[in-house]
Amino acid sequence: MVQYSISATNNPKKPIKLCIWESAVLTDSRVRPFHFKANYSCETLPEAMEILRQVETESQLYEAVA
Repeated sequence: MVQYSISATNNPKKPIKLCIWESAVLTDSRVRPFHFKANYSCETLPEAMEILRQVETESQLYEAVA
């Protein structure tokens, strides 16, 4: 499972920021259900959504194997 946020940046060349978090294994010492995976700077919203689809596909494949 993937969580994400999309926000604006002050960079006119890459105005969109995509932040992605993945599910984490909860333990006694870990209370947050997600951990940070990556930030992406994108030129367009379709570019950000394509990256997100790729990450979600990889995550689903990993969960199917695990």
